[in-house]
Amino acid sequence: MSKASEASVPDTVEGLRRQNSAYRALCASLEATQAIQTAEGRKYHEAVSTLESERAANAILTDENARLTKERDMAVEALRPFVDGAAHTMVFLKSREKMHRCGQDLYQEEVDRARDTLAQLEASKGEG
Repeated sequence: MSKASEASVPDTVEGLRRQNSAYRALCASLEATQAIQTAEGRKYHEAVSTLESERAANAILTDENARLTKERDMAVEALRPFVDGAAHTMVFLKSREKMHRCGQDLYQEEVDRARDTLAQLEASKGEG
């Protein structure tokens, strides 16, 4: 054996036991680290899956929101002539109502004047 290969071979059984013990501890430590990292990897994978699912749901909701907004805008535009027409009708009816009240007042004034005139005529007839 060469000197380099002799240096790597432990020279006693006790040395081999210590080396084996060190490897056992190293393997146990590496297995524990691997278990922790595997668990963390599962958590990260689940988080990524959840995020992708939420992104897909958000995309669906965004599309639905845009569709409903467009439908609402179209419905508002379709109803606008009716709303505008109703507003004009309300203005017309209110002004007509005012004219009607004024007409009733004028009519009542004429009726009152006619009654007064009739009463004056009857009074002057009774005197004469």
